[in-house]
Amino acid sequence: MVGQEAINYLDRYNFDKAFVGVNGVSLDEGFTTPNELEAIVDGEVIRRSKKAFILADETKFGAVAFSNICKIEDVDYIITNKPLNLSLTRGIQKSKVKIVYE
Repeated sequence: MVGQEAINYLDRYNFDKAFVGVNGVSLDEGFTTPNELEAIVDGEVIRRSKKAFILADETKFGAVAFSNICKIEDVDYIITNKPLNLSLTRGIQKSKVKIVYE
């Protein structure tokens, strides 16, 4: 679900954990997706969650899509498939975000 109806619906709930897939991960731009309505819904889900997990494979790091979801520091964990370069790892860890390799 996306759009204002989805936001109105989500406004009624709080979540223990949220798992959100993204199209881009950038230290400067944060987490992004090409779909503006999806970005709004994903951002709201993250805000309403006690713990937020971002799912991103190695191709998403350094990429920036059209719409911002949230900043790096707004989430708790990033789950990815391969180790990141040292500069990116340090930048993410400065924000107190944990990186998990699966």
